Amino acid sequence: MNQKLILKFIEDIVNSSSNKKKKIKIKITDSTNTINEWDSLTTMAIAAGLNSEYGINLELSDLEKIVSAKGIVNLINKKND
Repeated sequence: MNQKLILKFIEDIVNSSSNKKKKIKIKITDSTNTINEWDSLTTMAIAAGLNSEYGINLELSDLEKIVSAKGIVNLINKKND
């Protein structure tokens, strides 16, 4: 799957969860450690979005992978193979 589209998916969720007027741009190297607005509620919104947008049902072990942009890209590509 196209990495740019996945990063845009993450950006949309992080920005909709943020109260900031300035939009946050997500890079492949970003994670919960680098983006203050990416908190546990945002992570759960990403999990829900993965199901609704990509049809991905997450396992409990997948939750640790969705705390970084790279982890989400890898997870989507793995689940879509």
